[in-house]
Amino acid sequence: MKYVELLSPAKNLECGIAAIDHGADAVYIGAARFGARSAAGNSTEDIAKLCDYAHRFGAKVYVAINTLLYENEREEARLLAWEIYRAGADALIVQDMYFRSLPIGENGEGRPPIPLHASTQMDNRTAEQVSELNELGFKQIVLARELSLEQIRSIHEAVPEVKLEVFVHGALCVSYSGRCYASEYCFNRSANRGECAQFCRLPFSLQDAEGHTLIKDKYLLSLKDMNRQQHLEALMDAGVRSFKIEGRLKDIAYVKNVTASYRQAIDAILKRRPEYVRSSFGDSTYTFTPDLSRSFSRGNTDYFLFGRTNDLASPDTPKSRGREVGHVKEVRHDCIIVSSTEVFSNGDGLCFLDENGHLQGFRVNRAEGNHLYINSNFINSNFKSSNLNNSNFNNSNFKSSNLNNSNFKIRKGDKLWRSFDQQWERLMSGQTAERRIPATFLLEETGQGFRLTFSAEDGAQCSMDFPAEHQQARTDQTASIREVLSKLGDTPYKCTDVSVCFSQPWFIPRSTLAEWRRNTIEHLIIDHLDISGENSSQSPIDLPQLQSRFGATASKSGESSPLMTCRFCLRHAWGQCKKETANSSWKDPLFLVLGDGRRFHLDFDCKKCVMKVLKSIFVYIFLSSFLLASCYYQGEDATLYTVGDNFVLAADSLVLQSNRPLHNLPVDTACEQLGVYFNDPLVVAETLVIPEDSVDSIWVKLARDQFTMGWTHQCEFLENVVPDDPISRFIHLFSIRHLKIFAIFFFFSLAVLLWQVFSRKRLHVFLIRDILSPYPTFLLITLAASALLYAGIQHYVPETWILYYYHPTLNPFGLPLILSLFLCSVWMLLVLAIATIGEVRRELPTGETILYLISLLGYCILCYLVFTLAALSPGASYILFALFVLFLLLHYSRNSRARYICGSCGRRLKQLGKCPYCGTENR
Repeated sequence: MKYVELLSPAKNLECGIAAIDHGADAVYIGAARFGARSAAGNSTEDIAKLCDYAHRFGAKVYVAINTLLYENEREEARLLAWEIYRAGADALIVQDMYFRSLPIGENGEGRPPIPLHASTQMDNRTAEQVSELNELGFKQIVLARELSLEQIRSIHEAVPEVKLEVFVHGALCVSYSGRCYASEYCFNRSANRGECAQFCRLPFSLQDAEGHTLIKDKYLLSLKDMNRQQHLEALMDAGVRSFKIEGRLKDIAYVKNVTASYRQAIDAILKRRPEYVRSSFGDSTYTFTPDLSRSFSRGNTDYFLFGRTNDLASPDTPKSRGREVGHVKEVRHDCIIVSSTEVFSNGDGLCFLDENGHLQGFRVNRAEGNHLYINSNFINSNFKSSNLNNSNFNNSNFKSSNLNNSNFKIRKGDKLWRSFDQQWERLMSGQTAERRIPATFLLEETGQGFRLTFSAEDGAQCSMDFPAEHQQARTDQTASIREVLSKLGDTPYKCTDVSVCFSQPWFIPRSTLAEWRRNTIEHLIIDHLDISGENSSQSPIDLPQLQSRFGATASKSGESSPLMTCRFCLRHAWGQCKKETANSSWKDPLFLVLGDGRRFHLDFDCKKCVMKVLKSIFVYIFLSSFLLASCYYQGEDATLYTVGDNFVLAADSLVLQSNRPLHNLPVDTACEQLGVYFNDPLVVAETLVIPEDSVDSIWVKLARDQFTMGWTHQCEFLENVVPDDPISRFIHLFSIRHLKIFAIFFFFSLAVLLWQVFSRKRLHVFLIRDILSPYPTFLLITLAASALLYAGIQHYVPETWILYYYHPTLNPFGLPLILSLFLCSVWMLLVLAIATIGEVRRELPTGETILYLISLLGYCILCYLVFTLAALSPGASYILFALFVLFLLLHYSRNSRARYICGSCGRRLKQLGKCPYCGTENR
């Protein structure tokens, strides 16, 4: 037999019970933590209650713990899995392979003996991956939404023994599930951690390479909702055994309506196809007619089921319009007249598209036939949600307006959709379904009394003998017996037939019959069919090996991957496909632009028919340009301070020392010590460079007049004469004092490094490959170049360095070439540092981010000191720099091409097979 399952969502216990009542064969619900919908968590107590209720009908409860786990969360997740198992759940839906790496244990050890289902977040698209998951013991696998009917069929034919689950209804993610990092990148809310910020539902403009706007302010990545109700039989024949409805954040009315609608559609197929059998028991009766057009929907699409089509996107609005109810026939000063066959009610919510293509909405204050009187308090040009039952409806953003408001102009001929149906919501808020399992009674006589046998559709059966005297009845008692035995009360059963096998009419009091009925039901032994099978014994597997084979970890959820990988293609959706259109008017590269100016590069892989949304570094270019402009120093005193120029000190005092440096310094000093105070006019009498003294070897002779003069070092001198802005002052830390500052950071970083070694932590300072980004590599290369330039200029062209120090600026233009190169390297360091911090923050948890950045800082300090000192050795410094650049580039290139991780040593590999580092065979 081929068991077929209708799987419904449950935001909470109430929704779960409603789904069972309305015909679901299984329900999936989120655990208290670690679910892909963090806003839909449920306590273990509620899950236990749902399990008790569902199991009455042979229905199952699947609990989602389908986020990626940080290492410090794994033990809590394991204990939570045991709580769920003890609550009676039938399976765990997981994404993190940590659960599979554990052995099946007892009494709280290992993981509980509960079946595992592979979440769609694992991006299950190929027969190879499904086969591997099946070999690992996963009982049910949720396939990617993007698969076509033929792809699903090929997977089933390759792995016929595994139970395949597919989505058939509900919202669609534009990216392959588990491969969307846009929310985390832009809003620091990871979709793989249950905190998706719905980046794809935002408005974008599309721009070409020249900055021309091709499409303005449209919801370009917002897809319609899936609806495959008309293709359920084809999916069954392709090998699908579980039909999943999306919507763990949807309200109870949605769950009731959609579940009932799909229940009826599936039952109609089962009647015609006896080889397919329902996987739970009980018949549901409804007090309403299911209608999918009345539930939340952005429009319908079968989404690649029969190939690529152009009906996937909903660019005008990401919200639900609801059901189309007609169009505006006439607009009057206090009402609108609608051409429609629908019946309207007070409180209905209607919406329409304005002249700009934006969705607008309003509430009906009073409905008189097709004359709708509008409550002006519910008209707003900044309308945020077409679902007028939304909690945001009374938000302060809803401003008072009227039909004549220039910002809100409804026109004759505008189509209207009903996004909130007052009568429907009132109907769905009550009791709308009842589910009962068909059962029969057989009452027959025995030698000592009577035997009552109860048999139900779910396999439950109970037979009890009741000793009693046979009293002959005056009339036939069959009708009375059937009436009493048919009253099953609040049990999950309904009596469909009562058979009475008497040799002659016997009289049995109605109270006695009722007692026999109660005793039989109470002693009922329920033996439900075991459809899923036992959870086979599974040996533990090394976790790093599993993670390298089946997906990212929480600490590296994205690495250098695109923000989104989509089968949906904007070029195809807007008629600009390069395969189908020879002369496309869209010139690559294309960019998506958010309202705040953030740009995202689009990459089209036409060979694979895949579109990727990539990160953009334009934010860093803009930031560096802004800082460059803001830090450009061009004041009234911006003249070159040379020998003989007068100037005024910018500090309170300066002491000119008479104890001159060694070597051949002039001895014509007039005093032991020269005190110079604020606003004292001074003259630069002479400058001197002593290469053997130190790298910073410039000495300045100052004079107040012809008799008083003295020598001072450049550090003390420049600290008082440079422009008084913070960034220019920061430049002067690169003097003698920078050795002290660097020494402090160096020893601090060394302490952190030693702590990592003794605590057996990974040495991130030497594992730059942990971050699959070019920024740390380029940062180190630029840092080395800056150190060489800094030390080399002072050592080999000191007069140029003096010129710079006497005219300090961060603007590289207008200076000698060598100084311009140095300042450009300083700017590049700043940009790369910002980019590196941003990249590390998005790829590692907070603790590891701090350790990584501290280690990287120590590494940078070490490189700076090495290359600063190396510049004093002609020839050797350039060879060392060339080797260092070559090493970093080869190191980055080698690791950026690596596609796998060794399950034993954690090294990155270019291909599967034997690890060249530790010899482990990686499958």
